[in-house]
Amino acid sequence: GLSTLVLVVVVVAGALYSLPDVRQLEKCFTTSMYEVRLCPGGPNYVKLKEISPYAIHAVIASEDGSFYSHEGFDFHEMEESLTANLRSGKIRRGGSTLTQQLAKNVFLGKEKSLWRKVKEAYLAVTLERHYTKDFILEKYLNVVEFGPGLYGVKAAAQRYFHKLPSELNPLEGAYLAFLLPNPKVYSRGFNAGKLTPFGRKMISVILRRMSSFGKLSGAAYQTAVAQIDSFPWL
Repeated sequence: GLSTLVLVVVVVAGALYSLPDVRQLEKCFTTSMYEVRLCPGGPNYVKLKEISPYAIHAVIASEDGSFYSHEGFDFHEMEESLTANLRSGKIRRGGSTLTQQLAKNVFLGKEKSLWRKVKEAYLAVTLERHYTKDFILEKYLNVVEFGPGLYGVKAAAQRYFHKLPSELNPLEGAYLAFLLPNPKVYSRGFNAGKLTPFGRKMISVILRRMSSFGKLSGAAYQTAVAQIDSFPWL
């Protein structure tokens, strides 16, 4: 009855209250999921203004098109992913915003459960309440995985293209964005020196989205698409 409901609410509230303090992001600390040292001023850290706009917009176009307009959640995307998951009977589609992904990568473990999604959601809303979108995006790009043992856009730009993050072109930005849903698997094509048909398709989809969002001129889009097949683009 009512007493059970009250108990559940108290337990959930207590558990959420005991979650990590998001303000840790302001200083140096080690993340929960992959034990990445996230440290402003550290050797692998790069400020948002030092990252190519093409790489930034590729990640947003690929992972979270409504990043600058939502408050931590994209309810439409969550509904779509829930439908897809129910249809397949498995968790195939995440539906997580960049803010939720940051919360998960930085503060939570690898378990896949409804309870973890609740914690992730709570932390995402807290992050959005405390910080600007650019702050959240900068932290995300410095901590996210781009391949086995490869974390942050600075390490990724160096590993894949021997460049600084500021030097990435639209095609390279789209490639890094393509890796994000499954970096360990999707980066295998790099080691093999060729893109899979799926990789080519997804990179062209990301470029098309960037163009439709007004982040890539018609000429830049055509140039990038024409060069996809000459991977690796060194």
